Amino acid sequence: MKPRVIPQIMTILALFLFGQAAFATASFVVLPPIPFENDTILTCESIIDTLHLSSGSAVNITGISFTGTDGSSFQLLGSPSRSLPKDSLIRILCSPKRSGDLSAGIHIVAQDGTIIDVPIQIHVEFAPLLLSQPSFFNGDSLSICSSQSDSLVLFSACPITLQSITIIGQDSLSFKLIGSGATPSPDDSTITISCTPLRSGDLNAMVRILLPDGTTKDIPISIFINDEPSLTIESTPQVICDTIGGDVMLRFVFHQRSIPTATELTIRYDSTILVYHGFVDQNGVDQTINRPNEGSARIRFKTTDDSVLYALFSFYPGDSSCTTVFLDSINLFNTAAQCVHIDPGLLSAQICTSIACGRTYLTRYAHHGGVLRFWIVPTPSNGEAVLHSDMPIKLEELSITDIRGMTSFISAGATGNQTSFPLHLQSLAPGSYFLHVNGQGNVIPLIISK
Repeated sequence: MKPRVIPQIMTILALFLFGQAAFATASFVVLPPIPFENDTILTCESIIDTLHLSSGSAVNITGISFTGTDGSSFQLLGSPSRSLPKDSLIRILCSPKRSGDLSAGIHIVAQDGTIIDVPIQIHVEFAPLLLSQPSFFNGDSLSICSSQSDSLVLFSACPITLQSITIIGQDSLSFKLIGSGATPSPDDSTITISCTPLRSGDLNAMVRILLPDGTTKDIPISIFINDEPSLTIESTPQVICDTIGGDVMLRFVFHQRSIPTATELTIRYDSTILVYHGFVDQNGVDQTINRPNEGSARIRFKTTDDSVLYALFSFYPGDSSCTTVFLDSINLFNTAAQCVHIDPGLLSAQICTSIACGRTYLTRYAHHGGVLRFWIVPTPSNGEAVLHSDMPIKLEELSITDIRGMTSFISAGATGNQTSFPLHLQSLAPGSYFLHVNGQGNVIPLIISK
C-alpha cells in the first residue's frame, strides 16, 4: 500500500518552498500566487498565463470567474470546472480594455466550500507613437511672402485613434493643418501642414497630438523665414555730354535682398537722339537678350547683393537739350517674386548737353552725314502742297504761324520715318506764313497767294 500524504503536509511543504508565493487551504494550493506579475503589454496585444492547482486529494472546482474593475479584460480558456489533482491547469487570456495597471482578480470556488481569490497584476501601455522625422520643415528657410507645405508620417504598433491634432505657439497662425487629422495604424498615417508666414525670423510653433489616454505629444516646427525680398535701383540722375555723337555711360546699381536668381527689365530711350550700344556688367559683358523695337532693349542678368551695370549710348541732341532713359517691366525670376518690394528709386536718368548755338544742325551733320533740307512743291496757292525732306525723318508736329507769330495751323507729325508730308491748307487766308517743322528745328517761309 502506498502511504497517504495528507493535505496539511502538502500545505506546509508549499509554504516552505515558496514562502508567500502560494495561497493554501485545506483543499488545494494555487501557483503562481499572482498571475501576469511584472508583465507589460500593449493595448492591442493579448497574453496567456497558466495557473497550477495542486492537491493531495480529490477536490472538485465548481466555479472560476473574474472580479474587479477590469475583470472584463480577462477570459478563462476552458471549462470553469476542474477535478483535482488530475485536471490542475487553468489558462487565462488577457485582452486589455484600457491602458494602465489593471485591477482584477480570479475567484475560485471548490465543492467543499473553499474559496480562493487570486489577485492579477499586469501593466498595459499604449503603443508608442513614432515619427518619420523629428520636426516639420527640419530647419528649412522660406521667403516671408511664399507658402510651403511639409508632411510627417506617424507609425504605431497598434491602431490609435487620435483625439485631436492642433497647432499651438506664438506663430501658430502662420501654419495650417491640411486634412482632418490622422489615425495611425500598424501601417502609417500622414500629417501635412502648410506654412504661410506672417513674420520673418525663426517661427515658434508646434503640432500637438492628443492621445486617447489624455497625454500629448508635441512635434516642433523648425523653419526660418527670410526678410521681405526687395530690389532698389540707383542711378546717376543726370549725365552731361557736350560732344555731338559722344559716348555716354549711365551707371545703374541694383541693391537686392533675398533674391537669389535673375533680374529682367526693359530699357527705353529715344532712338532719334540715342544710339544704343549695350547694357554691360562690370566685366564688359553685354546683358541684352533682345531688342523689342528701335527704342528699347530687354536685359537679363544674374542678381547678387549689389549688381552694377552700365547703359552705353552715343548722344545726338536735337531740338531738346536733354533726353531721358527709362527702366521698366522689371521681372524677378524667383518663387517669391510676386511679392518682392521694388523701390521705385531712380528708374530713369537724363542725358543733357550745354551746346546751344547750331546744335540741331551739328547733330544732323554728325548723325546723318549732312544737313537736313526741306522744300515744298507745288507752291501752295490753291491750299494743297507736299512737304519734302532729303532723308527719312520722323516729325513730331507741323505748325504754321503768320507774320505776327499767331498760330494758324497745326498738324500731327508722322507715325514713322518718311520723306514726304501732305499739307492741306485750304483754310488759310492769302498772305505770308512760316511753316515750322517741330522736332527738326526747321522754319520754312511759306507764301500763299489766292
